[in-house]
Amino acid sequence: MKRYTWESLKTKKDRDIEKNKTPDKQSVEEKETDNKEYSCLVRAVCGNIKISTLVSPSDTDKFITGYNNILKVHMDSMKKKERKKEKLKAKKTQKAKATTA
Repeated sequence: MKRYTWESLKTKKDRDIEKNKTPDKQSVEEKETDNKEYSCLVRAVCGNIKISTLVSPSDTDKFITGYNNILKVHMDSMKKKERKKEKLKAKKTQKAKATTA
């Protein structure tokens, strides 16, 4: 266990206070005037094929409408998965029929 003296704790607190001082007014003004537009990274995977694209803020509406259209078109061609419960019920009924016969 590490032991500290009162002086070492005091100096540590002083250093922490100096680090947490409020920034200068100039640096705050620079941050306010710095209005960057960030682009959005969109990634997609289909099997082994991977694609990605950067969408700029001005093109987001156009991208979203196109993406929604693609999703809507391909939703119709999707098939429902067969559920395991239905298969289990079918097997149980077959076993029940086999034992009664």
